[in-house]
Amino acid sequence: MIMTSVACLAVTKSTTKTVKGSAMYSMYFPWDLDKVTVSGTIDGKTYTNLELFHGVDFICQRFLGGTLGSNPLPFSYLDESTPLLSGGYIIQFADNYDGQTVTFTFKPEATGELPAPGEAVLTGDPDGRLRSLKTPLYKFDTDEQRFEYCPEGKIISAYEAYISVEDSVWMSHNPYIVPQGSVGIERINAAQVLHRRGIFNLNGQQLAAPRRGLNIINGKKVFIK
Repeated sequence: MIMTSVACLAVTKSTTKTVKGSAMYSMYFPWDLDKVTVSGTIDGKTYTNLELFHGVDFICQRFLGGTLGSNPLPFSYLDESTPLLSGGYIIQFADNYDGQTVTFTFKPEATGELPAPGEAVLTGDPDGRLRSLKTPLYKFDTDEQRFEYCPEGKIISAYEAYISVEDSVWMSHNPYIVPQGSVGIERINAAQVLHRRGIFNLNGQQLAAPRRGLNIINGKKVFIK
């Protein structure tokens, strides 16, 4: 179950989610991401507002959108050095954060660009408010881990990203869109593997060759399809 709350201050916005490890979540950032924190007992230690890091504690995908004709539509993993600007993302947390409530805090201004008109875009509500749909779209189902067709009149959630498709005929033949997420994401001890040359999996074990999914190659995380 996902819990969403909103705190609106003069200079910040934030939202919280209770997450399952490795599960995908669809999120729309109204402003650029400032930080992600978690409070609770993790791996036997208790933390208060522990800051989490993209590429170590969670990974993100960006929806490529554009031309229709395939199912699933394309998503792309983002390198940990890529700024997480305002816009829509698919996020997965490491396994050891299963059941934890994490807080996303955003900067006071957005530098990301609004989605350009196209056949399919990942978008959301920049105001962080519940709204009733004016047009059909694909809404993410966290239990099924896929975007499912949602008719007009349904309520969309604050800080949630959804897929908007212009082609109603295509939508009638494609009831859902499935992002290709990674399975069994584990927390990386960056000090142990990021400085080592060679090929490693997310457990820090050295590999003879890259495998499908996330690899660490010469200290850089690489996703192999």
